[in-house]
Amino acid sequence: MIDAIADLIHRMEPEAFFGLMIPLTVVVGGILIAIAGMIIKHSRYHRDAALKTEMIARGMSAEEIERVLAAKTCSKAVQLSKSFE
Repeated sequence: MIDAIADLIHRMEPEAFFGLMIPLTVVVGGILIAIAGMIIKHSRYHRDAALKTEMIARGMSAEEIERVLAAKTCSKAVQLSKSFE
């Protein structure tokens, strides 16, 4: 199989090779970006779950937990807006 692919690549004209590689690179890059996004989302989910578990273990009320999570979200928005200044 690998020999057949290598043979096909060697027989291709350079223009055809690059015409094939550019879309292939875009597709593979898109897949890698999607996977990276899923990994980031997954780690954020577990971090937030650990934070909530810790706050429950400390005996915080639901209102206090909501306040902490809202403050965390607001502080991220402030940091992001400052980065554009």
